[in-house]
Formats: sequence, C-alpha cells, structure tokens
Amino acid sequence: MQRAGQVRPTKESNVSFLRDYILPLATIKFASGSDSAIPEYVDAVGTCVLIGRRGIAPTAAHVIDQLDLSAGSAIYVHNGQWRHVRIVAHEKHPTEDVGIVMFAPSHLNDRPSFFAISEGKEFSSRDVELWGYPRRVTEEVALESPPNGLPQVRPDLIFYRGYVRRRIPRELPISIFRGKMFYELSIVAGEACSGSPLIVHRGKLWDIVGIYVGEDVSAPAYAVGYAATSDIFADWVPSLLGTSIRVEAATTVTA
Repeated sequence: MQRAGQVRPTKESNVSFLRDYILPLATIKFASGSDSAIPEYVDAVGTCVLIGRRGIAPTAAHVIDQLDLSAGSAIYVHNGQWRHVRIVAHEKHPTEDVGIVMFAPSHLNDRPSFFAISEGKEFSSRDVELWGYPRRVTEEVALESPPNGLPQVRPDLIFYRGYVRRRIPRELPISIFRGKMFYELSIVAGEACSGSPLIVHRGKLWDIVGIYVGEDVSAPAYAVGYAATSDIFADWVPSLLGTSIRVEAATTVTA
C-alpha cells in the first residue's frame, strides 16, 4: 500500500516531478545578509536526493566539502516559485565519498520520498539510470529577475542511462576518489552531478544502488564514471539520524 501523501511514479510515467526530490545543491550568498535580498553569488556545487520525510538527503562527501556551509542550500520550486532552504546539519561517511545533509524545516518536509536505499550488490552489465544537475546546464539559467533573487526557470534535471561496467572492491588509483568500493559506469555525467542517485528499477521500486562521485576523462577513449556502491553505505548509522540511511529511506517506501 502506498503511504498517504506519497507520489509513487512508475518507470513509464511522466517523471518531471522527480525535480521535487532530486535537488541541486548550491552556495547562495546575499549582498545584504538577508535571504530576501537578491543573491550576489550562486554557485552550483552538486546534487542530492531526498529520502524519508525529515528533510534528509544523501550526496557525495566532497560536495559537502565544496559547499560554503554558512550559505549552503538546496534549491527547489514550490507553487511555481523558486525557493531555497538552508543546510542546517551534515555528516560524512567515515571511509566512503558519501554524506548526508539535513535541511531546515520547509515545504520539503511535505514530500515523503519514494526512493529506497539498496543493500544489494550490482555487477557488470546491470542497467542503471542517473539523474543530476550538471554545472554546464545549470549555468544556462539567468539569475536576474524574481523578487526572491532566484531564477524563474529552474535548472533542468538531466537524465542519463547506462550500465555498470564493473564492480571495483578496492581503492581507485586516482587520488581524488575516496572510498573502498565503487561501480565503474558507462555514464559520464559531468561537474556538479556528484551526489546524484544511481537508480535501478525493481517493479515499482526506485532503488538507489549508488551515489555518483565523479568521472575519469583523462583518456577520452576510456572515459568512465564512478559511483560509491550502496551496499557499503546502506547500513551506515549517522549520529545525525540515529538509524541507518537504509532504514530512514524505508520509513516512506512500501513494496
């Protein structure tokens, strides 16, 4: 049974409303120090995905590092208008490039998420999807206009489809990638897609099987993306939550 207030998409449905659950993360600074002023600086840094109903979103740990946390925000739309909500707390996984952010109470709390966190393992040839906000696309949006200082047209949420090339059960030889378990992907999503959910559809279930952490494009003929595997972080219990992120996600997901 679907929980009250929860939107449960099918793989074939119009998925434009995914933008209400997969959000761009940005540093937003205001010239006057007031959130009602026109921002003097908006820097898109990464992507996150809401789970549960407490305003919690997994992302990549290095996205948290790149945000100015005094001004870190998620950007979303409510009633046709751009809004932003501040990050009030965060926590990073002890070994993997995964973290969570917690947002101040907002309209996001009225959006119980349908995303689950998988504790299973995926292997070569598994079809996967990814949704994110690449910087190149986000920067197409003009920042001048509305009273709340945010663009009237929200950045486009970009869809990628690909497959797992291989599962890598060790550290990568590239120093910028932190962690001990990765999926190498055929998807190369681009800057500011770090933190995007890697998704497998199982019937009506939208299963997050990984968090995108970046790509290696040093050899164009062998350009690949990487994701932290969910089986290594699904049972992580952040002190911020007091429960695992898998269980947190399960509070609003039904089979």
